Amino acid sequence: MSLVEDRADVTGQRASRARVVRRALAAIAVGGAAVGLFACYLRVSATFATGSDGASNALEAWDLVHGNWLLRGWTLTDVSFYTTELPEYALVELVHGLRPDVVHIAAAITYTLLVLTAAALARGRASGAEGRARGLIAAGLMLAPQLGNGVHVLLSQPDHVGTQVLLLAIFLLVDRAPRAGPGRLARGAPPDGRPRHLHRGQHHHPGQRRRRPDADGHVAAAGRRRHGGPAVPVVGLLVRPPHRVRQLRGHRDRRRAI
Repeated sequence: MSLVEDRADVTGQRASRARVVRRALAAIAVGGAAVGLFACYLRVSATFATGSDGASNALEAWDLVHGNWLLRGWTLTDVSFYTTELPEYALVELVHGLRPDVVHIAAAITYTLLVLTAAALARGRASGAEGRARGLIAAGLMLAPQLGNGVHVLLSQPDHVGTQVLLLAIFLLVDRAPRAGPGRLARGAPPDGRPRHLHRGQHHHPGQRRRRPDADGHVAAAGRRRHGGPAVPVVGLLVRPPHRVRQLRGHRDRRRAI
């Protein structure tokens, strides 16, 4: 009996070491991919000249670095990027200083994060070949921005790309969170079902505030069926309760009838 137990222990230790090795290799591969993508995107970003918008953002971030965290004395635009690109610019300037290529470096970092986050979200909880295929398809679709206007939007001065990184990171957090039972929200969810993390992006993106109420209802039925069991809500933290969705629909129907 002891011999069987010893063999089981040895087998378990080998399996544990194999898992550690696989995870280490995966981390090295992702790190290498991130460095390679950043280097490529930095070269692509340099093909488009920096404008006054990016320069003003770099100066605002430089003021953040020097202690003016509330940007007193600045007249900010309606979309200030205060919670997304500006902190990133400040971190880049801490290391690199205030130089013209700060905009290109930050843009390359932002788009690299966007590609990797999209790949991780597309992979979901799948493992093995299926998970790799999902991630590679998502990354492949976003891999090479179009030169010209594509570079201007995605790899130049801030143009809401950082907001997409934040939103995808929130979706990834929700997708990887422990599952709650059907019809229940996870512990710590707000009463109306909306994630508290979304409020961070709303401080600099007024369009997100305008779109959010309608978007809450559209994803109420989203779910994932796993192993033939009941549908488990994937975005349960992002939706209104079903009775609230029905109330909103009834209100819109009555308004159209009037």
